[in-house]
Amino acid sequence: MRRKWIDKIRMSLAITVIFLTACVQIDFPEFNDMQLPETQEVGIYAGGARTRTEMLSNGLSAAWTAGDELAVWARNSSGAYALSNQVFKTYGIDYGLGYFTSTLSSAMEDDTYTYMACYPAPASVSGTKATFNLPSVQDGKASDGVDIMIATPVEHGPLTPIPDPEDHSGLSLKMNRMMHQFRFYIPSDNTAIGTEQIEKIVLTFPSEVTGDVTFDLSDPDQDATLTYGERQLTLQLADPIAVSPAGEYDYAYAVINPAAFASGQVMSIKAYTSSKIADIDPIDLCGRTFRAGHSTPVKLKVKGIVDYPYVLNFKVAGNNLGEGLQSVRLSVAGGCVWPDGSTGDYTYCPGGLIDTGDVISLRFESKDAYESFSGKNVVLYYESEHAIVSQSINIGEVIAEGVSDNTTVDVTVPYLFAEDFSSLRTYDGGYKGGVETSVEGAAEPAKDLSAYGLPSGWSGARTGCDAAGTSIIIGSRVDYVLLGGTRSYARLESPAMSAIKPGASVSLSISFDYSGGRSGSSRFYPVAVCGSTYQEGLLDGYATQFNNDASWSGISDYVSIPNIPTSGNSSSLGLNMTYRLSECTDSCRLSWHVVGLGTAGIANGNQFLYVDNIKVQIAN
Repeated sequence: MRRKWIDKIRMSLAITVIFLTACVQIDFPEFNDMQLPETQEVGIYAGGARTRTEMLSNGLSAAWTAGDELAVWARNSSGAYALSNQVFKTYGIDYGLGYFTSTLSSAMEDDTYTYMACYPAPASVSGTKATFNLPSVQDGKASDGVDIMIATPVEHGPLTPIPDPEDHSGLSLKMNRMMHQFRFYIPSDNTAIGTEQIEKIVLTFPSEVTGDVTFDLSDPDQDATLTYGERQLTLQLADPIAVSPAGEYDYAYAVINPAAFASGQVMSIKAYTSSKIADIDPIDLCGRTFRAGHSTPVKLKVKGIVDYPYVLNFKVAGNNLGEGLQSVRLSVAGGCVWPDGSTGDYTYCPGGLIDTGDVISLRFESKDAYESFSGKNVVLYYESEHAIVSQSINIGEVIAEGVSDNTTVDVTVPYLFAEDFSSLRTYDGGYKGGVETSVEGAAEPAKDLSAYGLPSGWSGARTGCDAAGTSIIIGSRVDYVLLGGTRSYARLESPAMSAIKPGASVSLSISFDYSGGRSGSSRFYPVAVCGSTYQEGLLDGYATQFNNDASWSGISDYVSIPNIPTSGNSSSLGLNMTYRLSECTDSCRLSWHVVGLGTAGIANGNQFLYVDNIKVQIAN
């Protein structure tokens, strides 16, 4: 039965296209995916030539769009509600009509119902009173439900299965636009703005025009009640506007609650390009009433454009992350005022990659807002495709004294991970252990190195530091005696690479400086590898007995560290090594292991690897 019904719909569509004018277009974008319990899926029509939701280029009409939703009420003859705030979604669109559907828990009983509806779904409902939020920040396209509509209540029988588009005998709703619309444009004879595009318009009215608006769904002719009202409306334009070509119009739309203004009252206007301020004459409201369902064209008379008087620049001087940036988020402890007037975090997202040399410009009209950064610590969160890294910088003293004041701060994107051991204190973590002939005794337990000044997550077995703020020592030991001998392995693990985004997998390039040394018998020499591990917590050292071959345990993807000196020291590291790891996640830890090789009769000794200046980059 559903198949026959779908075929009927498709045939009806074909007939409609043949007989209607060429400008009519019918679109059922998700029709084939619908799941239709025959007795529960119901449909309605909504529309009319001027009652739709996406503004068209003529500035007067609009069109339903895929994803639009209506909220519907149905009150039966006894006054009980069979439907209450029931969401109906678009399933088909033609040029003058929207087709909406919803799944009911059961078929409606045979009765006469009073149907009420609105667009969009209200923020709250009390009886027939519906409250909507008309935002004070809009995108200039009258989208996202700002153009509120209320249906004229209509009596009708129970809703039926989704109707044939050719058959309009089902429930049809007349939608009434409840807001007023200003449509702003720059006339073609305005040359002062040049080729600049307006990206933001700030409107200030004599009285409140946005906020929470409440309507009686049973009587759309009643005026709305406005609460939490605001006089200022900001258009953050999704589509910037420029000078309109002759005979054409490039509009930006502002939706307000209908309002009346006294003679002599004006609408103040500020407009902004990406880098300049446009000087625009205020608009005389002429004592007019701006009624619901009407649209008023407004010319923006740009007299000129000027630079912002105060500018704070963050220049990307370098990028050590190894991957291009998608965005930068700035956060200031203690508060500040951003150019858009907000006081929380500020995110710069240009829509493409941020390259070395690019500048994040914060442009201020207000001297106070500019100076609010003076002496503040700003944390910058750099986001790439696979990682987020951060750094804190101090702006210093920002002093604005003239109309061209600006401050430029050079920033370098940090490594994915880095450690120079400058915070490490002197300690002996067993890297010079005494004679031990049993494997069990030689397996030194790991220590939490945050106890010695390193960040949380560092751990080491047989590690130490003999000069605070220099390199870390990873020290193995060999003991040969008459009745036995052991080789004690030392190890060092970093914190996890938590700057990698959860779920991401990347290749890493790791570089570090190193040297080596030994004490005791000269018959033993240090051998070391570097790699990774996904084990958490403290990872103990380990030992083997009498073999003269390295037998690495608990380290993956390891490579040998070449040419380790035997006479170096922890304060002078003259060698550098780079290795790569593939398919690393945010749980990956860097790992270094050291053992002493060589044979002797009765002898013992310690072997050292010194590591410093670890730097990790994404290497995709």
